[in-house]
Amino acid sequence: MLTLKGVSKSFNSNKKNTVVLKDVSLTIEEKEFVSITGRSGSGKSTLLNVAGTLLKPDEGDISFNNVKIDFEDKKMIESLRRKDFALN
Repeated sequence: MLTLKGVSKSFNSNKKNTVVLKDVSLTIEEKEFVSITGRSGSGKSTLLNVAGTLLKPDEGDISFNNVKIDFEDKKMIESLRRKDFALN
């Protein structure tokens, strides 16, 4: 199970702060199929990158199988990407 609670992510460019995700909460159960849809620039890729641990959220928590992901724990992130998320 993958759980996002209160996740927010923004980017700074040209002295402008752009909020891409704001207070997103989502739970995906094991073997559940989910489709993320929306307009170009709506945050779909950012959501997937945050959920897949490729980007650290500015706020909020992400848990996998009821274990909170610690983005400062590089070994944990590496293991999740390799074994559970299939990201290299």
